[in-house]
Amino acid sequence: MIASFYLALGFFLLWKGGDLLVDGARAIGIRTGIPKSVLGLTLIAFGTSAPELVVSIVASFNNKGEIILANIIGSNMANTFFILGIMGLLSPIVLNKLDIKKELYINVLASFFLLFIFINPLHLTPTMSWRYGSLFLCGFLIFISSLFPHIFSKEDTPKILEYDLETPVSKTVWKDIFKLLSGAIGLAFGGNYVVSGAILSAQIFGISESLIGLFAVALGTSLPELVTSVIAAKKNEPEMAVGNIIGSNIFNIFLILGASACMRPITLIPSLRIDASLIALSSLFLVVIFFFWKKAFYRRSSILFLLIYAAYTFFIFIRG
Repeated sequence: MIASFYLALGFFLLWKGGDLLVDGARAIGIRTGIPKSVLGLTLIAFGTSAPELVVSIVASFNNKGEIILANIIGSNMANTFFILGIMGLLSPIVLNKLDIKKELYINVLASFFLLFIFINPLHLTPTMSWRYGSLFLCGFLIFISSLFPHIFSKEDTPKILEYDLETPVSKTVWKDIFKLLSGAIGLAFGGNYVVSGAILSAQIFGISESLIGLFAVALGTSLPELVTSVIAAKKNEPEMAVGNIIGSNIFNIFLILGASACMRPITLIPSLRIDASLIALSSLFLVVIFFFWKKAFYRRSSILFLLIYAAYTFFIFIRG
């Protein structure tokens, strides 16, 4: 009953939080003229990554590095294949209108850097220390600074025209910021409740921590991305939706994993090398899909993504 209560409350907070986050970000975009894709990559991505951040900080304090790594890897797999797959089923995503090419390459860089740490033959100890964590955080600063030209460039100011100006905007910017923050807080609490319910349910069956991290916790902490992206897509904001997914992947590796490694060394579980390899390959797959595939992400592509995620889920369950 406790697990069911946590799940029900968590899903409610996720949906309400996602709705407020998208509305708040869109209103701020209308006021400032910041492109939708940049909002998705920054404000929305940070808001939806809050559950991963909370889970990783708590796990770091409790010396549960296995859950941190599995959570980050599993969340990125869910973001890439599960959430994009669901979005494509709801409505086609027109790829040539999305200005996220540079960010997709940064996602590839972050994913391969994570893989390099796993396969680096020069490791004296099988841990991710504060040195690697610092490099990840430097990568995050580079990612954020790369977005500044989009925000402050005069050429991007006319992008305010990409918004539906009939969208209701609060009388003051503080109300829009309050919506944004309330949505992020709702997502964080909602994700936490869903994760707690999932872990309580999973522990009954004696499931390992790595499996809980890769599936139950990862999927639970990815629910904010799922809910927010679906809401953004339904509100005809595909730039925010896709930007949210790519931005969340980068936030997860560079910011959350980097901060966690700086707080406490993370033990590198050998079995997760395969998962890290899949994350790197998935980041390359996104580049191929977005720039060498058709000009829209249709239902057939979505089904392919969902089948890949189903196969990955089956693999981690079989591995146990």
